[in-house]
Amino acid sequence: MGTVCLFESIIDLIEQLTLQGYGLGIVTSKTKDEFAHDFSPFGIDGYFKIVVCADDTDEHKPAPAPLIKYTELANCTKNELLYIGDSAYDMECAMRAGIDFALAGWGANKELKSPVSFATPNEVLKWLNE
Repeated sequence: MGTVCLFESIIDLIEQLTLQGYGLGIVTSKTKDEFAHDFSPFGIDGYFKIVVCADDTDEHKPAPAPLIKYTELANCTKNELLYIGDSAYDMECAMRAGIDFALAGWGANKELKSPVSFATPNEVLKWLNE
């Protein structure tokens, strides 16, 4: 059995985004139970105010429903969001929802291409602060 760990610099990124006033959330294909089992042990749940899991919507990625649900829960507009994901399903979900997308290249299939792509978590901060 493999070990699950956080990507290098991810905690720094999350802390910096929070300090800079960005609201953080998660849209995942995991169920609530899977999310709790796989994610909560890292102790970073408190940074994410909204989590949309597979059991929160009838349709799932790549359908736009999970991201639309997120905008409703966050009480924000689509143009206030940047969805950072690592799969073709994430990218298609964002595109179909009309939400800007950036590829988390540190965890993505290397053949997946996106107009905005970050090789490391640190590149997210550089891009946002340009």
